[in-house]
Amino acid sequence: MVCFLPSSSELLEKSILNTLAAKFAPALTNGREHPMVHAELFFPDYVVGDVVGGKSCGIHYGGNVFLSPKTFSRSTWEFRSISCTPSQYGKALSFCKSKVGNPFNYMGYYSPCALRPFDPRSNQSKKSWYCSELSAAALHYADILPDVGQSYTHPELLYQAVAEISYADSARNLLTSKLLL
Repeated sequence: MVCFLPSSSELLEKSILNTLAAKFAPALTNGREHPMVHAELFFPDYVVGDVVGGKSCGIHYGGNVFLSPKTFSRSTWEFRSISCTPSQYGKALSFCKSKVGNPFNYMGYYSPCALRPFDPRSNQSKKSWYCSELSAAALHYADILPDVGQSYTHPELLYQAVAEISYADSARNLLTSKLLL
């Protein structure tokens, strides 16, 4: 499951970085008004009321890659569920585990190249990441995103690429479905 935060989310700090991420987002699809500005991979374990819990893999500005317990509110995040095999699930999780502790990729984040595709296969041994770059590389490593020779690293571009192979999910039937399993 890939989780996205739109620029309008109340969870985002009002900061110049979030404003710029929204401003430099590519054209939106499907009549949406707010671009996605953050992405994380989520390996869900449970649902209690409006809260979905499990392990999340991501990175925040200035931080390190994490794979840790996290809960998500269905009212503030957008979930995109992707069907995959147990092997693909294991590869995505293994990739995330191998990147835990890696630092934030400032150079890539501030580069105009972040708005363009990059070759995820050549970047899987990278030592630093930003959120959507990490998520895209993990999905490619696990052969979950189609191998088109490139990935999309602005959160909005990743959202558009994932939208083609996933479905919107409210995580209501999380425990009975086979998401990423």
